[in-house]
Amino acid sequence: MSKMGTDEKEGGVAMAVKIIKEGNIKEVFEGWCMYCGCEFEYEKEDLKESFYDQREGCTYHTIKCPYCGIDLCIEERRKRG
Repeated sequence: MSKMGTDEKEGGVAMAVKIIKEGNIKEVFEGWCMYCGCEFEYEKEDLKESFYDQREGCTYHTIKCPYCGIDLCIEERRKRG
């Protein structure tokens, strides 16, 4: 089933936009545990908390290590595809 929408352009002329395929892109991040040394991948749904540090200019994720179970606060690193 396709969805139709309109996009306003300059001069008030409307252009119909048709979605051909809906995307379900999931962001995958890489992490490592500083206590047990394991490396793992996670998605946004796995996060306990996420916050942006203005001083450092980066986002930090709080997540539980899948191997040893310790709560970690790690810098966001997207998996390179």
